[in-house]
Amino acid sequence: MRNEHLIDLYYNGNPIGCGLRIERTFALTAVHLLCEKIGADACTTKPSLHLEDGTPVSIVSCNTPSDLARLRIELNGSRAPLSDITFRKARDGEAWWATASAAPNKPFLSGKVVEVDSVYYKTATLTVKAMRLRCEVPMDDHATYAGSPIESTPQSSPPEVLGLLVQPRGNSSTGDEAFAVSIAEAFRLLGSRTKNTGMRPSPGYIRAQWILPGNRPPGEKPKKRPPEKKPKKRPLEAGATEKPPEATAKTPPEEETRQRPPEEK
Repeated sequence: MRNEHLIDLYYNGNPIGCGLRIERTFALTAVHLLCEKIGADACTTKPSLHLEDGTPVSIVSCNTPSDLARLRIELNGSRAPLSDITFRKARDGEAWWATASAAPNKPFLSGKVVEVDSVYYKTATLTVKAMRLRCEVPMDDHATYAGSPIESTPQSSPPEVLGLLVQPRGNSSTGDEAFAVSIAEAFRLLGSRTKNTGMRPSPGYIRAQWILPGNRPPGEKPKKRPPEKKPKKRPLEAGATEKPPEATAKTPPEEETRQRPPEEK
């Protein structure tokens, strides 16, 4: 396995689509991609997938409302290289692009971010947010690009990943509207960012820079705090002298108690 963040997924030797590799053994893809290419019960039966080089891939969990599936790359103790990528939150009006690695004859997809926090799915107990995207050229088949990471610009180094392409609302297979779930939203929906779930990059474990709301973009130096201002002394009145600070009386040490000699009879 190479160090790419875009991975090709195979089932029984046939390419079915792609996914986004986030950690050494952790990846994401789209649920509807698995169901369309393998079967409607793919998230229940969890068949074994593999990469192009034969590395096994397991389906860990699926979140149907967000169309996200969490995958585990079975390295069996081997130390595969890490992806040199950056994750960050998109901005309204920002340009984006995506590729379909499982179909190299397809052109890359590009467009603009229309709405960063669009409501993708909502019930009384769950709300899923996704980026609403506009494609420059209407897609003839959304499934071709399902599970593909969307990036800011092709020239960015390291690549800046904004999210993962998921199924359009209304199950439309064509059109110029697309949706992508951010990586931060994926963490929220698929589990807590703890070591046990494999969803929190630990120091030295992943080189990706996590740029979430409130964090500094890469290369930006932290701002220096201004020096604290000392309170100004009030000017003394005419004829007055500055009093030295009052000395605090020290508590005398306790007297030692001596044993009285026995009285003589």
